[in-house]
Amino acid sequence: MWRHVRFLTQLCRLSSAALLGALLAGEVEFSDDFHALPLGEARKAEFVALLLPLLEKENRAILADRQLVLDFFDNFLWNLHSKLQGAEFQKIVALARAYKISCLFCRDEYLLRIDIVPISLALAQAALESGWGSSPYSRKYNNLFGEYTTLVSVPSRKIAGSRKRIRVFESIQDAVRAYMWNLNTHYAYSEFRKERLLAHSKGEGYTGIEALEFLLAYSEVREQYARRVAGLMARNLFERLDWEFYRENQHPMSRQQRLSQILPVSFRAFAE
Repeated sequence: MWRHVRFLTQLCRLSSAALLGALLAGEVEFSDDFHALPLGEARKAEFVALLLPLLEKENRAILADRQLVLDFFDNFLWNLHSKLQGAEFQKIVALARAYKISCLFCRDEYLLRIDIVPISLALAQAALESGWGSSPYSRKYNNLFGEYTTLVSVPSRKIAGSRKRIRVFESIQDAVRAYMWNLNTHYAYSEFRKERLLAHSKGEGYTGIEALEFLLAYSEVREQYARRVAGLMARNLFERLDWEFYRENQHPMSRQQRLSQILPVSFRAFAE
């Protein structure tokens, strides 16, 4: 327990300094000072302090795209002609292309793909894949999420003895954006998207630990990988960050909160 308290205290202490430096620099990147830190609580706290704002920024951008979709379809049938001629429609076309939407006027397909990725999941995967920002690929190529490609047309570097190429990103923000886009579009994560949509359609949150069950394809070692990511989330109390983001941006309810609204008092303790 005290280890977690020390980690959170260190995070609070370093976050303000890290974020101030990021604001002054105009971007968030891992500095030479960060790479000089030994692997421990200080490095982990700095890693979270630097990466967390980027994850939140990308999730908020996704929510803005999602709201654009909701606004468009809420008013679409009432003003069809002007909608097809307006700038909003061009934005919808661009979103359909970006998120690989197959049916231009299928509202639910947009909502299935244009949605947030749990903060806890992204942090834990980045920590595991990059060794808390210490791996050569994360340092040289900003590749925090272990992303590969077989396409020569994608910025990448060849890996000796493999058909796969390690992806190269201009910035950590680009790596975050590509990671979230991957989860939101790749066929291997379709069940993750369905479960997320189901939870959000009920007004419930969807956390990293819930998502892991449907992301086994992310690694060749599947269940073993999921256990390692889950362990990272639990040891570092990352799931609280999911609820903090929800509270500030979407206000969905946890399962326990929803049960408290629909069940009589006498049944609540049993149900929980």
